[in-house]
Amino acid sequence: MADPTDDRDPKLTALIASVRRRCKPGLWSQGVTLARAGAVSIESRTPEEIVLRVRSPGKIVAPTAVLYPTENETECDCPSRMNPCEHVAAAAIALSGDAVSEGEPAAAPAAAAAAQRPVPARVGYRFTRVDGGLRLARALIEADGAETPLAGELTALLADPARAARVQVEEIDLRADRLLAAGGANALANRGPLSPTKLDALAQILAGAPRLALDGVAVAIAEEELRPTATLTDAAGPGGAHVVRLAITADPRLRQVVAPGLALCDGDDGRATLTRLAEMDLTGVWLQNLPIRRSFADAEMGELVTIVLPDLARRAVVDIQSDRLTGS
Repeated sequence: MADPTDDRDPKLTALIASVRRRCKPGLWSQGVTLARAGAVSIESRTPEEIVLRVRSPGKIVAPTAVLYPTENETECDCPSRMNPCEHVAAAAIALSGDAVSEGEPAAAPAAAAAAQRPVPARVGYRFTRVDGGLRLARALIEADGAETPLAGELTALLADPARAARVQVEEIDLRADRLLAAGGANALANRGPLSPTKLDALAQILAGAPRLALDGVAVAIAEEELRPTATLTDAAGPGGAHVVRLAITADPRLRQVVAPGLALCDGDDGRATLTRLAEMDLTGVWLQNLPIRRSFADAEMGELVTIVLPDLARRAVVDIQSDRLTGS
């Protein structure tokens, strides 16, 4: 029976009890071990969703367990087919403040152990504009915002158990580390701009990731590419003849091209966003080919409608302002 003096959210209490009932005994015992070891840390918490990270032996990336008290549901991104798994169990035990399984003596509250455990540092990515593109430095960012430069490969740091215990990495950090280390021992020490190929691959890996900055200002990396804009308008040509004018220009959200194939734009949420450029064979890697302008006379309307427009629809954002093309 629940303690009537318990001031926890009753929905969370019910969810924790549900996890205990549904969890296999062996997995629950593993959860107890993890919770007692202080392996659980809270990533974020709201009344509707509690996100926790659970460090597990042999796993470089700590699995993420999520509890939904208002829906009485749980999930974990580990590969286990069991639900609840040992990571959800550990999360529930830590939140309950009791790392005791049936028949075992009382232990120190898991929640207190988790609270005493230092919050691990996270990997941040610091881009700087230099001649020819962007240079990258990585840093370990502490919970208080303090940063320590990350020199060398991340995998080398993780090979040291004492240092690895103080860092929480994501799968994207490992993928980025492999990409940056490719090319030999001097690849990470290069203080020049990243090659366009490597920068493009890195932008795809870091799309949507947190802890990114450009010249000291927080930025995001967009998942979609930035296509040019193709605008078609009516105009008067030589001798007053009617023509349709095509202008291919940069997307209006673009602020500046900061590296070959990468632009700084205004994001939909108001944040500065790094966005990969599309159709660079048309626009150029620095958008140096824009604007592109062309006029179509009456004799060329067939070409415009059957060849040019279908091609533009695949490659650009088309804005038809021509009454002749719209039929209005």
